[in-house]
Amino acid sequence: MKEYIYLNGTYVLKDEAKISVFDRGFLYGDGLFETMRSYDGKVFKLKEHLARLFSSLYELDIKTQISKAQLEDAVYEILEVNNLKDAYIRLTVSRGVDEESTVVIFARYFSPYSDLLYREGMKTIIVKAKRDQHSKIVKHKTLNFLSNLTARTEAAEAGVDEGIFLNYNDDIVEGTVSNIFIVINKVLTTPALEDGILPGITRMIVIKLAKELSLEVEERSIKKEEIFTADECFLTNSLMEVMPVTSVNFQKIGKGCVGEVTELLSAGYKRLVNEC
Repeated sequence: MKEYIYLNGTYVLKDEAKISVFDRGFLYGDGLFETMRSYDGKVFKLKEHLARLFSSLYELDIKTQISKAQLEDAVYEILEVNNLKDAYIRLTVSRGVDEESTVVIFARYFSPYSDLLYREGMKTIIVKAKRDQHSKIVKHKTLNFLSNLTARTEAAEAGVDEGIFLNYNDDIVEGTVSNIFIVINKVLTTPALEDGILPGITRMIVIKLAKELSLEVEERSIKKEEIFTADECFLTNSLMEVMPVTSVNFQKIGKGCVGEVTELLSAGYKRLVNEC
C-alpha cells in the first residue's frame, strides 16, 4: 500500500519525500516535533499538542509560515490519504534553510503496547546520563534527541523497558520518552517543571484527571531514594497512555504489582479517549 508524507504543503510518496542536506534540523537538530495518537480517526488532544509546539517555536525563535489551523487540517488529511484510523502521528518542524522552515508529517498504523506490560508493569533503570535542569531546551520537544537514544540503548542492554533520568541535583525527572509519577500514601507526585522535564500533554491530562477524582497531587522535586520507597509508580506519554512501573534498578516498587491509583487513572484516561 502506498504511504504518503506531508512535506511543506504537499503530499508526496514516502520514497519521494526529501529535504535539503543544508536543513538545520538535519545538520544541528534545530527543530521541534510532536508525537500524537489517533483513535478511530480522532487525534487525541491535537489542539494541546499544537499549542505546545507553537509555544516552543516562539520561545526558540523558529519561524514558520504555517498556522495552527493549517497544521490541524494537515494532520487529519495525512490520516485520510493513508486510510488510517488508529495511528501514530509524527509532526516535525525544523528551522529549515535560510529561515524557511521545513514541516513534515507522517502517520503509521499504531499497534498498542502489549497487554502484558499493562498487567505486569514496566521494568526500568536509572540511567547514567543526567538532565541539566538549567538547560533551555529540556522543556521543549526538540530534535536534539541523542541523549534520549543513548539512554534507551543503556536500558535495552540492561534488559529493561525504559530508562529514567536524574538531574544534577540527583532528583528524579523523567523517562527517555515519558513523564514519571509516583504514589506515596495515596498522594500522587510528579517532578516539577523547574526540575528539567518536558511538560507532557499526557502528564497534564493525568494531573487534571487526578484532581477531578479528588486525589491529592504534588508537583515537586523527587529525590532518587523516594522512588524506591514509593507505593506505586507509572509513566505517561501519548502512545503508552498510563503505563505501570513495577521495578527500578531491579528493585520492586511497592508490592511489585500494578497499584490502585495507577489503575484508577488508567481507566479514567481511557474514558477520556473514548469520549473524544
